[in-house]
Amino acid sequence: MLTSLAIRNLVLIDQLTINFDAGFTVFTGETGVGKSVILNALKLVCGARGGKELIRQGAQQTQVSAAFDIAGRAELHEALIASGFEADDDLLVRRVITQDGKSRIFVNDQPATLLLVKKLTGPLIEIHGQFDSAAVSERAGQRQLLDDFGDLSDACLATKTAFELWQSKKTALHAHEETLRQAAADESYWRHQLIELQDLAAMEDEEDRLVEQRALLQQSEKLAGELNKLASIVAADDGTAAELHRATRRLERLPPEADATIQPIAVAVDRVLNEIVELEAAIDTARDALDRSPDALEQVEQRLFNLRDMARKHRVTVNELPALLAATEAKILAIETGTETLDHLRAETVQAFQTYSETADRLSGLRRQAAKKLTRAMAGELPDLKLAKARFRVTVTSLEAEAGAAHGLDKVAFEVAINPGQPFTNLEQTASGGERARILLALKAVLGKSSAFATMVFDEIDTGMGGATVDAVGERMARLSRNCQVLTISHAPQVAARAQQHFKIDKQSDDVSALISLQQLDDTGRRDELARMLAGAKVTPAAKAAAQSLLAHVHPT
Repeated sequence: MLTSLAIRNLVLIDQLTINFDAGFTVFTGETGVGKSVILNALKLVCGARGGKELIRQGAQQTQVSAAFDIAGRAELHEALIASGFEADDDLLVRRVITQDGKSRIFVNDQPATLLLVKKLTGPLIEIHGQFDSAAVSERAGQRQLLDDFGDLSDACLATKTAFELWQSKKTALHAHEETLRQAAADESYWRHQLIELQDLAAMEDEEDRLVEQRALLQQSEKLAGELNKLASIVAADDGTAAELHRATRRLERLPPEADATIQPIAVAVDRVLNEIVELEAAIDTARDALDRSPDALEQVEQRLFNLRDMARKHRVTVNELPALLAATEAKILAIETGTETLDHLRAETVQAFQTYSETADRLSGLRRQAAKKLTRAMAGELPDLKLAKARFRVTVTSLEAEAGAAHGLDKVAFEVAINPGQPFTNLEQTASGGERARILLALKAVLGKSSAFATMVFDEIDTGMGGATVDAVGERMARLSRNCQVLTISHAPQVAARAQQHFKIDKQSDDVSALISLQQLDDTGRRDELARMLAGAKVTPAAKAAAQSLLAHVHPT
């Protein structure tokens, strides 16, 4: 609900702060005192257009701030968080317009966009004037009102979910059909590429291994010569190994008395001979590893050329060739198995459509039931509003399932026939503003408990009414205020008397300027203001007595 409105330098207002209570609040005052300025301030802070012409003469800027209590409004908390704002139960919106025509807007004292402010305040407050029924004139709005009245949120969610599933299946089917179409057109290309890549059979990290092998082969002749020299040295008859063997045999022929002395030497010699044997084996292994065939280097060079040529052709790296082969195999497999997948997707799409059609049909049935109930409820409201001969009905027209949307299959219309013999017309086409305003109020009274709005504002919709009709208007506003906050600007004492909170607007002016002031009335002040509204310029004791009687009647103790 709206908890406060602060206005600075707006047209005829210097500085004004209004604190609002829950329930029913009324603004009254003489004709022409500027009551609409307060309403315009509220519209401005909710995102309406405004320029420097709104700035009070002599001021540099105008500023309007509105505070809302959004406790329990999870969707608004989520919207704030999604936009990077902290979310709690208090929402403060501030609009500033400067002399250069620039407008700035803030949410909880942080810069924000008009789009965000409209998103936040849109569900919180609804403003109606005598000739304004836009909130219920749009077909989408009428459908939403009917769904709220019938408590159809679960059925609506089920329909939306079924529709989204159907659309996702249909999208997947169309995408696969396009993939198959494109694949079929390119099949010969993909098959040729597959044969090339399979014949090449590139392996992971093959290029790096070939580069290393090429470097080794380029040095193989020199390396082989060095290994042969080393082998000759080790195996020579006059080399170290041969001399050690001969020395060992001589040591073995010494007398036994020398064993203790030569034993450590014999062990060491034996160890050296074993190391020489291992060296010979290592040399042989290294020589065997060197492929000294005359075309080995050429073969490696050719393999590297083939790999790199294929990579350039397909604009990938050599290391990406195995992945390209796998992707090409997958494309061919998709072509070969595409029909099977296509049949599966078609079956899923048909099933999803059938589920949506059944779910939407159930929602349509529930809407028709709610439409009948709303039509009956409105029939009980109109007579008291001097519309006894008017007829109101809600029509629900369903489309074919193929033309359905997330909200279902239905077009919902609120229709009215004001006089006997007249055809039903759409609510927005009703000729008289007063009639339209009364029908709107009746509709709001019926929909009160199901309304999503925390605050409803009515701007002089009782203009031109009198007697029992205007009393019925006040009674319905009071009834509506049991479920939401109601603010109204009124000239009717029967309406003003039913409010729980009453503000009087005055205007002081001289030859240079004019300013608006606001006073919250106590019981005596309310009596005197109602007496003025009843009697006109001269307030008599009888008028005060009538005002007191009116207050006692609508607020019995």
